Amino acid sequence: MKRILPLLILFAASSIVVAQPTLSSLVVAGDNSTATLTLDVPVYANTGMTGDLADADFDVSISGGTATLSSSSVSHTAGSSSVTITLTLSGTPDGSETLEVDFVAASV
Repeated sequence: MKRILPLLILFAASSIVVAQPTLSSLVVAGDNSTATLTLDVPVYANTGMTGDLADADFDVSISGGTATLSSSSVSHTAGSSSVTITLTLSGTPDGSETLEVDFVAASV
């Protein structure tokens, strides 16, 4: 199975973090089942430094190639700098797919 290539993450101005986060890494698992985002600071869903990030906080898409994204699901613990996104694909990736993950501007 060919791996999906990670593309980028864009961050909007945010009140949910102690400092504006920057992307340390975006890694897609070898079986394309998950993508792990690592940020340089801990992140929270709320200004009170509480709450986990959720599906609605991210816009996840795949372009190119033969596989398409059927759904995605976010797993995050408040205060963690790591976010795991479970990817459900339709079709078999041919290796030319590109994964894009963006914060939803209105959510963060």
